[in-house]
Amino acid sequence: MSKWKMKTVLAASAAALLVGVSAPAANAVEITAAGDAQFAENQNLDAQQVRERTQLLNARYTEVGVELAPADAEFVTLYASKAPVEGAISTMAVHGGDFSANGSGAGGTGAISGSMYLDNAEFSVDNGYNGQLNATGSTNVEEITTCFNVRAYGTVGQSGVGLVYSDDPCQTNSGSTSSMGVDKRYSAFVVYSTITANATFRTASGTFQVSS
Repeated sequence: MSKWKMKTVLAASAAALLVGVSAPAANAVEITAAGDAQFAENQNLDAQQVRERTQLLNARYTEVGVELAPADAEFVTLYASKAPVEGAISTMAVHGGDFSANGSGAGGTGAISGSMYLDNAEFSVDNGYNGQLNATGSTNVEEITTCFNVRAYGTVGQSGVGLVYSDDPCQTNSGSTSSMGVDKRYSAFVVYSTITANATFRTASGTFQVSS
């Protein structure tokens, strides 16, 4: 599986020439450092808190075209992956790169590992993501559901940050091991994006989830 490089995403009037696509407004929200956070829930978050808040937004926003609440928009501009300088690769582990995690519950244990990458192209609506997710449970795990959660954000309206793409590909396998790969392209004018992965393990006693 190729590791795509993430290219800079810039708002430009030329992008308005693309059929069916509106360029982001010039006054779109733009925050560059976590120290600029105005909302308490976005200030000085550690990696785990960023993961948890990302998962919260994944659940809260699933409908494309919806403008984010001000605090959520600020979080996205601060902590989501904004495509870096051309030729660079995102180093935000919560939104791209290799990952591994483990957990337990319902009388069982489980672990996940893999990689996930975002591809947001400069001056283009051609975007994509790919990933590989491997999950292994203890012998009493009867079923595993693996999922990737992808959200892309751009300008909605004149100055608001909103959801421009949403996808939650999942796969369910019987047994205590599972492997899932994804490789997708989509069309949207993307400025910020996130990708996370998780697996839900089911035993005779219940379920538990392990997230990247």
